[in-house]
Amino acid sequence: MFTVHIDDSGTAPDQQIAIATALIVPAARIVALDREWKALTEKEGFPGFHMSECVARNKDSHFAHWSDDKKRGVISRVRQIGEKFGSQAISLAVHKADYDEVVPDELREFSGTFHYMGGPKYNWLARQVGKV
Repeated sequence: MFTVHIDDSGTAPDQQIAIATALIVPAARIVALDREWKALTEKEGFPGFHMSECVARNKDSHFAHWSDDKKRGVISRVRQIGEKFGSQAISLAVHKADYDEVVPDELREFSGTFHYMGGPKYNWLARQVGKV
């Protein structure tokens, strides 16, 4: 048994590229992963992690006033946890304009309405990540 976490980036309309990433974790490792994740969030003082918010030090996030050292340290630790507990990581990207040009509307019902995670139907990127 495995658990798969899929996340996306680039869903804002002004972004040219959409990316979906899946981390596949053996179900037997979830409790240990949760334990390490909780220890990290409590030690560093953030409730949830969003890479883009952290890297950009989003002014409305817990990362807004982090030093470069803290930011690098937390990002490094997040990556270590993913590597330690994940058995596989998969990422796919699509240039939105290419998708919009190539995929006709009548196929989007079957392939996914949107190239990003925010669509009302299961989207193309998530489907492709799930097939790998």
